[in-house]
Amino acid sequence: MHLPRLIPSLLLVLVFLFMGCEEKSVTPVEPIEGNFGRIALPEGSRVDLEGYKVVSPVGESAIKSGGSFDSTGVRKAEHLLFVNNGEGETLLLAYPLEGEELVVSAEGSALALVLMTFNTSAYTTAQKKEAISSIKAHPAFPALVEEVTELARQGKDIFAVGNEGLIAAISAFYGGPEGGRLARTSGGFPVAFTREGFSLSFQNMMSAHHYAAGVYKDGKSVKTLAIGPASFATRSVSTFLGELFKGGDLWEKQRDGAVVTHTLEGQGEYEVVITSGQTLMHRISEEGRMAGNANSYAIGAEALGAIGKGVLDLIPDECASALTGSLSDAAGILVEEPEDAEEYAVSIYDGLYTMIDNFLESSAACVDPKNYIGTVAKAVSLLGRTKAALHSMKVSSDWFSFPIESRHSFTITAYAVSVADGNNQAAEPGKQLPKPLSVKVVDEKLRPLRGIEVEWAVTQGQGSLSASSSVTDAAGVAKVTWTMGQVLSGIQKVEATVRKSDRSLAEGAPVEFQTRAPDCDPASPNIPVITGYQVLCVGRTIAVDVSFRAGGPGILPYGGSGSCDATKLCYPVRLSFMLPDSEPKWVIAANGYRVKLLSGSVNEGVVRIEYTLGRCDQDGMQSLKRAWPNWLWKIELMNKCGERSSPVTF
Repeated sequence: MHLPRLIPSLLLVLVFLFMGCEEKSVTPVEPIEGNFGRIALPEGSRVDLEGYKVVSPVGESAIKSGGSFDSTGVRKAEHLLFVNNGEGETLLLAYPLEGEELVVSAEGSALALVLMTFNTSAYTTAQKKEAISSIKAHPAFPALVEEVTELARQGKDIFAVGNEGLIAAISAFYGGPEGGRLARTSGGFPVAFTREGFSLSFQNMMSAHHYAAGVYKDGKSVKTLAIGPASFATRSVSTFLGELFKGGDLWEKQRDGAVVTHTLEGQGEYEVVITSGQTLMHRISEEGRMAGNANSYAIGAEALGAIGKGVLDLIPDECASALTGSLSDAAGILVEEPEDAEEYAVSIYDGLYTMIDNFLESSAACVDPKNYIGTVAKAVSLLGRTKAALHSMKVSSDWFSFPIESRHSFTITAYAVSVADGNNQAAEPGKQLPKPLSVKVVDEKLRPLRGIEVEWAVTQGQGSLSASSSVTDAAGVAKVTWTMGQVLSGIQKVEATVRKSDRSLAEGAPVEFQTRAPDCDPASPNIPVITGYQVLCVGRTIAVDVSFRAGGPGILPYGGSGSCDATKLCYPVRLSFMLPDSEPKWVIAANGYRVKLLSGSVNEGVVRIEYTLGRCDQDGMQSLKRAWPNWLWKIELMNKCGERSSPVTF
């Protein structure tokens, strides 16, 4: 069978008294015929039952002379009954099972008190009887019955917080708080945390309570995750009670909590904080508030769920909502820094009593079973001081057996970037390339990184990109599309740049992509060949006629203007010079010449280069050397594919 988490069990317990308890009085009574019950006062009691009522979640019944009462309006299911006076003080209580006589006695009260210290909501009638047998067989039971008997003889309120003798008698049922589960799971943090690249996972492996994780990037909160509790399965009722009473191992099986995952985005300095939100100090952060509120709500709201089985269905909706809020608020009334489970337990139960009492004060007009609920609240406060509460809290609560918080810091940064797809495509003028350009970014372990920014730029040729930057996806891939310009000539290039978290370039950056005209095939080059040249005078202008042949698309028969990177396609008919007595370096004669196709075609013919500086007299070569003595000159021809002829120098 499965029990709910034991952290709120003390609360579920008290109101879950709607489960059974075999009733036996100290003074034997005869069975009562009809729908009647009977109060069996202990021998020697001087209590006058006039003014007392039998109170249940479904109604109240006056007590007749001789101690009998009509059970029709108070017994509609297996639930707790109180014998209360006009001041709300409880003389006795009972928890009769279905089909059994309804007799309220000191022994039955003792049984009900012990049943209230653990949750029997999931028990069958047979299991409840088994639990009652275990309680009655316990060596501490006679002393508890005697304590209740003496209180009943004197007419004292059984739930008065000052009943130290009763608290001690209930506590005598329970052994030391160091249960088997506590010993087995203490010493480590209960939530397992793993990271694979940008992927985080959390799983509650040992705790019956809620945790929360805050994810921070560069000091700023980016995500808060709720981590649910693990669950546990008990053995038989008798075994469970035996272990509970002696402080042993309450748990036979454990089911780990659900795995919670999160994917990080972007590089930076990360910190993950996992907490149970135990104290107010640890509730300053968003994750601390989430965990603390979840655990507090589990105490108050689950107790309310127990009450709901016998009470909330009798309360108007507006009152039920108020009670829900009151119990939730009560669960949040914790000491700021609880030192141990006892201090924590007492603060929880006192808080619940206060809030329920306040609720009843403000809701008297719409709450019929006010007397019943108020009595339950008093029981909460009393039982919170017993060793049962301490045992339950200490054995099952990770708030005291586990560390409150766990922190993990790490840096995620791009390590390397490479081409993923889209390089060396053939291009049509004005058309978008068939495939996007894509790069892949990885970390130092070559795992793909998500959320990394990639910068894109056209570095050669015409055309435009769909974006100047893009971000990597879960596979570590970032993409852009590339559209060619209306005039397409030769090789065009794009660069993709990735930077690490410190802004330095990642390995492999920048990555270069290039595209080509449809008739430019690297596997079948059409490199131009210069077959001859002649320097001559054309009027007063120095000119060089260059004969050539070129397959495929032929040469590009023009010069250029402006500055030019010598590695690019600018100035495809290229005239360069080298100065004398200087470091050997060829310099393009930018803006210093004109070009035209003199004869033939771009595949075979003559192209003329005309100097715009210097004057030509009679001999072209002599005029050139006279104008620029000791200079060296170089001529190259290129096609639109970027293929370049062997140079001619003179």
